[in-house]
Amino acid sequence: MDLADLLDAPGDREPLLTVREAHAVLRLLQPVAGGGGEEALAADEMMVRLAQRVPGPPA
Repeated sequence: MDLADLLDAPGDREPLLTVREAHAVLRLLQPVAGGGGEEALAADEMMVRLAQRVPGPPA
């Protein structure tokens, strides 16, 4: 499973994350991305990738 599987619904399946949930994840990742270490790098990468896929401004 990759990021596309979370946000896009192939066929008639529902996406695993709604746009609202994706925006909430972005807000939750901000403090982690601001830290140090591998977790911060992973959180920052996820924020960038997720923000590129999620339409509209955060709710």
